[in-house]
Amino acid sequence: MRITGGELGGRRLEAPKEGIRPTQDRVREAVFSSLGEYVMGAVVLDLFAGSGGYGIEALSRGAERVCWVESGREALRVLRRNVSVLCGGEGRSARVVGRDVWMFLQEGGRETVDYRRKAEDRRPQTGDRRLKTEDFGKDAGGKLKAEGEREGGEISRIQHGMSNEQGERKGGVYTLIFSDPPYDRSGEAGQLERLLTALEQREILALGGVLVYEQDAKEKVLTDRAGWGLLRDRAYGKSRVLMYRKDG
Repeated sequence: MRITGGELGGRRLEAPKEGIRPTQDRVREAVFSSLGEYVMGAVVLDLFAGSGGYGIEALSRGAERVCWVESGREALRVLRRNVSVLCGGEGRSARVVGRDVWMFLQEGGRETVDYRRKAEDRRPQTGDRRLKTEDFGKDAGGKLKAEGEREGGEISRIQHGMSNEQGERKGGVYTLIFSDPPYDRSGEAGQLERLLTALEQREILALGGVLVYEQDAKEKVLTDRAGWGLLRDRAYGKSRVLMYRKDG
């Protein structure tokens, strides 16, 4: 496993020998290619972080800060080492929380007092642009990398947490959330619905913020959740990556 772009591009990621299912490099690269400039200056939350690939990739590509949440003992040990080696350890831009994800969300997603500055308090980023459907998941030849694409609209505003064309920011601690829980092939756990409910009940994701959710390719895709817009739906082999925007 390696970081696929940014300042740390090419650097190796350590992965636990067992107990987690790391996101493949090609999938992570396609996700960040889709997000593009949205990552710049983002305040990122990496849930079920495992070895920390999504969050470390985000920092490498210009995120302002990242919080990783992981409860597995071995995964947490590897995660802390990756953050130490690749990100210079924990500090203002990097925080590792060894805690159950659902408990963390129930408590509002705040890691420490220093990290409670809301997205509405952050200065707007420059160089925003509109991401079109055709921008997502293409290789150098213009062909879609992924299988099973679903047209889900566009990220209408690239600046984090924007709710209108004037760039007003409303609520939220994070502007970009990654979640890669254990696959729920039976669909009985309802993990995506549970996650969206938690994000709705707490001021965790800024209005206009983006959730990137990874699941098994055969799991049901949630398309009609009130207050959430499905931006992207891409299958990569046995994995499926969904992108939602918080609209309300």
